Amino acid sequence: MSEQATKDTTRSEITERAAFEKIRYAQCWEDPEILATGLAITEADTVISIASGGDNSFALLLKEPARVIGLDLSAVQIAVCELKAAAIKDLSHTDFVAFIGARSTHDRLDVYEKLRPQLTQRSMAYWDSQPEILSAGIIHAGKFEKYFGIFRRWILPLIHTSTRVDQLLEDKPAEARERYFENEWSNRRWKALFKLFFSEFMLGRLGRDPEFFRFMTEGDVAGKLIERTRYAMTVLPTHKNWFMEFILRGQYLNLEHAHPYLRTENYHRLQTLLPRISWELASVEHYLEEQQTPLSLKLNLSDIFEYMSEEAYGSILQLIHTKSVPGSRLAYWNLFVPRSLPESFDDRYNSLENLSKQLWEQDKAFFYSAFRIDEVI
Repeated sequence: MSEQATKDTTRSEITERAAFEKIRYAQCWEDPEILATGLAITEADTVISIASGGDNSFALLLKEPARVIGLDLSAVQIAVCELKAAAIKDLSHTDFVAFIGARSTHDRLDVYEKLRPQLTQRSMAYWDSQPEILSAGIIHAGKFEKYFGIFRRWILPLIHTSTRVDQLLEDKPAEARERYFENEWSNRRWKALFKLFFSEFMLGRLGRDPEFFRFMTEGDVAGKLIERTRYAMTVLPTHKNWFMEFILRGQYLNLEHAHPYLRTENYHRLQTLLPRISWELASVEHYLEEQQTPLSLKLNLSDIFEYMSEEAYGSILQLIHTKSVPGSRLAYWNLFVPRSLPESFDDRYNSLENLSKQLWEQDKAFFYSAFRIDEVI
């Protein structure tokens, strides 16, 4: 693909302000289970999914739609997805989870050599230059994952021992989780160091990108996050929350409670469904503009509207409506920027407010402030 073609296919408001040359997310940090429920995927649907680390695109593939199109503005994010897909295709479940970094192994570079012929030239060139990432396991490679790694290595030990982390993640009733949090976990160091490390300044520079906060209208990033973290540690079952486990442990001890694409029970079916998924270096806007006829669409839009002006958000809503049939749905998250269906679109969409709220209350990716499902009329 030429440089000009790349610029054309990935044009979007955020690409004018932020760079996408490095892996930002080696895993997906949105809950695929509430996503799949909200989208209500059928075998007639075309799923358009923000690719990111690929995990949620694989999870939606398990719902057996007609096809899944994973889109991303970043060639390196596409490289992550292509390598995971190649590994799923060729490896046993045991070898797959070891290769990507969910289990320990010493032969990742040898495994990569067997997988590389499946990759596009662009992705192959990238991974050939990244032996250190491959050796460590690709799910640890993103800027966001490294941010949590800094917290886990340098900050968390100043607050709690590994034994207390294990106790937090034990299977126990909600009342016991509440008592443990209040009596053992939420001490002064937890509150002070959490608010320091997860401030807008630290999160923008070490975890995300300062430009991702451009449209934020309310401050106190750390205050919002600590409240949502309390919710996740008390109301939601911690022993089933793989996001919490990875943040605090840096690994997945129980794959049966891990992301759907990592579970043994789903692996063979995922392998058989792989021909239905493809990856494209393109923005949502570009991909939809290229479609000639309206489709039955289910769109996983992650939190892309977080990075956009209200005008750009409205333009994509209009484009989705034009390119999809009634009953199509889009799902997206709010983190710090409130985005919800404008009144001007009431004649084109139904905002599924009750369903959205119910699902958000179950959201294992606990840091989001809202989850939205809108349906095309």
